Parts: sequence; C-alpha cells; structure tokens
Amino acid sequence: MTDFRNLNTLWASVLVETFYRLGLKNAIICPGSRSAPLTIGFTQHSSIESISILDERSAAFFALGIAKNRDCQRS
Repeated sequence: MTDFRNLNTLWASVLVETFYRLGLKNAIICPGSRSAPLTIGFTQHSSIESISILDERSAAFFALGIAKNRDCQRS
C-alpha cells in the first residue's frame, strides 16, 4: 500500500514499481536513515524479495553473487 502523505515514500514506491516492471525480483537493502523510503518501498512490495544486510560492502558482494548465479542458470 502506498503512503501518499510523504513525498519521499511516494517517489520511492513509484521507483520500486518501475524496477519491478523492468524485471527486478530481488532487492538487497542496507537500511539506514537516508535510504529509509526505498527500504520501506522494497519491503512493502509483495513481488520483490527484500534481503537486508547491514554492511554495505558485504551487501554488494552478496548482490553480485545473486546476479552471477542467474547468469549461470541462463547458460
């Protein structure tokens, strides 16, 4: 459900829906105050699996592993 009371949350939900329509299935998020609207948008979307990882560098390597795994499955 989209919260129209907060402009940042509204734009984040529009962005998340756009990512979903472009084929995004997993979102690796590092929650923090600056990324809170995106974190809320990803976790509220029922078709995108959100995985929260606290360390940003670890999250990047984790996301890279997911992407490389998908490439291997396509071949």
